[in-house]
Amino acid sequence: MPREYQLKRSGYTLPHNVYMQVNYILRDYERMRNEREVILHSGARDEYAGPNRTNVTGDPTGRRGVWLAALSARVEGIDRAVHDVNAGYGDRIKRQDIEYFDSLGAFVDFGLFRYLLYNPETDREPCRRTWQNFKSELAYHVAKNLLII
Repeated sequence: MPREYQLKRSGYTLPHNVYMQVNYILRDYERMRNEREVILHSGARDEYAGPNRTNVTGDPTGRRGVWLAALSARVEGIDRAVHDVNAGYGDRIKRQDIEYFDSLGAFVDFGLFRYLLYNPETDREPCRRTWQNFKSELAYHVAKNLLII
């Protein structure tokens, strides 16, 4: 995995630890979304594993509800940040075969970012600095929506 650098003059510079948290949260987005769907559509499980050996009663429904609320807050915060950033980068797409700007994929992969923003009319593509600015902006919006900063 390449080093994760932030441009100092992007206007969206985060502390390194916050940036790395957001980086791994964005890379884990698909798993969180799938786990949220599983929790929403799964029925009650039979978690009886024998007699209770403590004097504390289990609450599997409550635990699932708390976990679902935490996952939903994270997924919705990421979705709001992606929507905010797509408003600025989505109108830069000049190709007819691309329907939408995939911010999460472009955050991870520079090749996908170049493919999405390539302009066939002028034969120009974005440079790595543009990608770094995009990553910083998306990370900033995610951190702000998830109340990390």
